[in-house]
Amino acid sequence: MKAIADANSGDLAKFTGVSSIKFFINKDLIMDELLEFSILGTQFKGNGLTTEMFEMVLRGYVRALSEAPELLTDRQRSIAIRCAVITAGFVRTGLDALVDEATGYQYERPDDALQVKLRAFIAEELREWEKTFPDELWQEFGRLTNWSGPLHSKPRWWGKLVIELIYDTLDPDMAKYLKSDKPPQGVHWYRQLTDNLGVR
Repeated sequence: MKAIADANSGDLAKFTGVSSIKFFINKDLIMDELLEFSILGTQFKGNGLTTEMFEMVLRGYVRALSEAPELLTDRQRSIAIRCAVITAGFVRTGLDALVDEATGYQYERPDDALQVKLRAFIAEELREWEKTFPDELWQEFGRLTNWSGPLHSKPRWWGKLVIELIYDTLDPDMAKYLKSDKPPQGVHWYRQLTDNLGVR
């Protein structure tokens, strides 16, 4: 649930049985395959999916995104994008693992190297899709400036509000750096921020 929906818990049936997804995911098959599992060295027990069933969920959302995007809600589209990124990450680390196994390098790398690489890849890829500033910010800007147009065509000068109200208040040195090291045309300032510190 954390991987696909960024939720610490939730009802898997709700994510696999909604009407816009049901043509792409066999919810009954997946729910029948739920297994109880535990984590070695801990008292934790829970229900989970086999990797095969998890792959079916990922593929189902990716297919829905490519074949029927108009049927998806914003939340479902966000989940589908996460599923696509996770799938790409698994392909990349899976290929690395196969090459390492074929060449003997799996004995040379740290035990958690592929997990670290996968997490880094997924975080980096998702940054392209995530909203750094929520729609509520733009709605408030619209209210305060009497803007009545659609949010997707917001005035460019709102960028000055973002600089003054967000970047300038984060940290003076960081704001100075961002202003003096403007990214190339088409690259947003927030993409220069580190995921674990700057974005938060």
